[in-house]
Amino acid sequence: MADLRRVVDLVPGRTQRLPMVSAGTDRFFFSGLGNDSLLLDDYDWLKSRTTHPLLRMFAHGVMGYMVAGMLRTLPRVFFGRNLRAEARVTTIGRGYYVDPRRGDFIEPVEPGSVLFEGTASFVGAATIPFFGYRFKAFPFARMMPDLMNLRISTIGPFSAVLNLGGMWRGTYRHPGKFLDFMVEGFHVELARPFPWQHSGDTQGPTDELTMQVTKEPLHLVDFHGARPFS
Repeated sequence: MADLRRVVDLVPGRTQRLPMVSAGTDRFFFSGLGNDSLLLDDYDWLKSRTTHPLLRMFAHGVMGYMVAGMLRTLPRVFFGRNLRAEARVTTIGRGYYVDPRRGDFIEPVEPGSVLFEGTASFVGAATIPFFGYRFKAFPFARMMPDLMNLRISTIGPFSAVLNLGGMWRGTYRHPGKFLDFMVEGFHVELARPFPWQHSGDTQGPTDELTMQVTKEPLHLVDFHGARPFS
């Protein structure tokens, strides 16, 4: 504890204050429902069926995500039915719309506003930018203290594949396909149960979710070397 105190007191730039997102009794940094949760379901399906040591090398880790996505998730999304979420998203508390047409300018929205109603390929929220493997799924997550980046997408599978590089880097903008908000909380109502995930783990199907930023953030020590801000 004394060593940690010296890090906090003497190197304040090496500490991070990170709020979390709550849904019921769960606490996490990122969550989503849509193509991401379908992919995780398929990844778990692939892992459960590859027990041979040689196959595990390809079925687990980032390669497993790619294999599951190419062989199972993409065909399901392209040809399956009921694989997009019919959602109604309402804000709770403070909220801002991030307008990409004005250089990512934020505009306030009233509490209780309906932010989206329709068919979505992704509805997710996070207080950190990355899903994993440096996939910057939430590019505005650290833009405003104590708020989370709510991201809603209607992008189709063809457009997603064509724009995967920009989506991975967090630079892809399209006001008709990606809606970004900074919010204290939001409520999602789904027309039918749909799988959702948080922290990269599947949580099963749900037809309703309420997420809010936790009041008590985590104070973490950052032992990585200095790196440029992005």
